[in-house]
Amino acid sequence: MLMTRVCWRSHSSARSRGDWDEYSDLDLDVILRDGVMIDARQEAERLAPVLEAVGERTVLILPRGQGSVDLVLLPLLEISIRYHALATTSPNIVESAIVLTGPLTTEQVRAAGLANAECDETAPSELLDACVRYALEVDIAIRRGELWLAVELLHRTRGMLMELFVQSRSGGRPTQTFDAQADPALQQRLGATLPSFDLTSARKAHQAMLDLLEHDILGFTNGQAQLSAGQREVLSAIRDRVLAGAQDGLGEV
Repeated sequence: MLMTRVCWRSHSSARSRGDWDEYSDLDLDVILRDGVMIDARQEAERLAPVLEAVGERTVLILPRGQGSVDLVLLPLLEISIRYHALATTSPNIVESAIVLTGPLTTEQVRAAGLANAECDETAPSELLDACVRYALEVDIAIRRGELWLAVELLHRTRGMLMELFVQSRSGGRPTQTFDAQADPALQQRLGATLPSFDLTSARKAHQAMLDLLEHDILGFTNGQAQLSAGQREVLSAIRDRVLAGAQDGLGEV
């Protein structure tokens, strides 16, 4: 028998402010008493016939560690289930949480999740350090002709910029929150860092990323963080090398 204290749910999707729609998936958290361990895959397998009885057939079971599992059902529906102690409640899904059963209140569950928000965050200065380092590594990947690596590093940099955006505002999931709250001009400038699959496009996306890092950090951080002198030096050196390479015929700018 599971020793649960509360079972609660929230919906997650491309929406970031609780405006659920027919495409939203279901996040189901089962909060356990301290010390209780659950094999999430076994629990999902036990749940499958229950779901099938109400017309939801489980076709994929994807464990994410011992205490978490994702389900894909037909007709198309996603469910994420996480078994955990109250103290490890994630801050990402507390905004739209609804308690289904158990002695804990919604406020108690949300408070536990919010208490972990700061613990989960990487300091803005560290995120900026990583963005600048990736800007250098993208340049190196392009020079080596490693297109897939350049595309991946640009993707990671965009994710970190979105995380900076979220930290300086209401919190939430970075991609969804940026999509919902960033102004169109900032979204357009970040969108310029999306390359197609060729080196010329990757060079242009890298240039757009350098521009973004040099001029738009205050927009991403809501004025709460900015580049250090050292970070600016590195970006300036990267740009100088890119310009020198263009003059030597190594690539277009």
